[in-house]
Amino acid sequence: MEKKIICLDLLKFNMIKKVEVLISFPMGAKFRENLDLSIYRKLMNFIYDLSCFNSMTKCNECSQCKECRYYLMTGENFKFYPGILVKSDMFGKSHFRKNEQKRFEFYFIGNNKSYSDYVDLLFSNLNQSLFGNFFYLIKITKTDLNSKNMNCDKLVFSTPLENKNVSEVYNKMVAYYNEHYETDYELSSNSLQLENCRYVEGVSAFMKTKKIYPKGFIGCVNKSFSLNSDFLEIGVGKYNCVGGGQIEITANV
Repeated sequence: MEKKIICLDLLKFNMIKKVEVLISFPMGAKFRENLDLSIYRKLMNFIYDLSCFNSMTKCNECSQCKECRYYLMTGENFKFYPGILVKSDMFGKSHFRKNEQKRFEFYFIGNNKSYSDYVDLLFSNLNQSLFGNFFYLIKITKTDLNSKNMNCDKLVFSTPLENKNVSEVYNKMVAYYNEHYETDYELSSNSLQLENCRYVEGVSAFMKTKKIYPKGFIGCVNKSFSLNSDFLEIGVGKYNCVGGGQIEITANV
């Protein structure tokens, strides 16, 4: 009984697995699209091809969707909050010099941690060719994020958040994670609103089953509150799977 309690406690504080893939381009490389989003699309399409057993039917119309691994891990085909994310830089590089390196960062939420081996399978199946560019796989590293609560004075949201009400966005996401991915995040009791905000549109991501158009507000929160450190890594909101809702700390105690 004691061992079981310890294991559950560890799960509570390590609810996200981070998978880092480091590759190099011995001959250099050129890409036409955002490379982070392109590899995320390739990963999710790869999982779809391995998981879907009714590909002739749209995801949301499929009678088997409640048992479909792809449907569940993508937040019901990206309608809500996917359990697999990529860290994406909308201004990321598209041209690489000879022997230059590129690092991809994926995150697997809660019970999706057990599917992190899909990343290994994907890069093995690429046969050292990424959108026509030869690459060398240097290493794949997997770590569990060490969750801790942080007291913050000010946060800056630098990529689209779907709503100016930060508390509402955060609590909806956390509630979904807890219910569907078996995490144990605390809901926020603070009332947080974006200030000095403006509307922006991010880089679109076209999946095999859904087109994602990140759009919303960027701005800052000038109020002291507590935030789980996991969300400094993965961002907040329904677009964090493709780099939306990214947070920068400008001051903390």
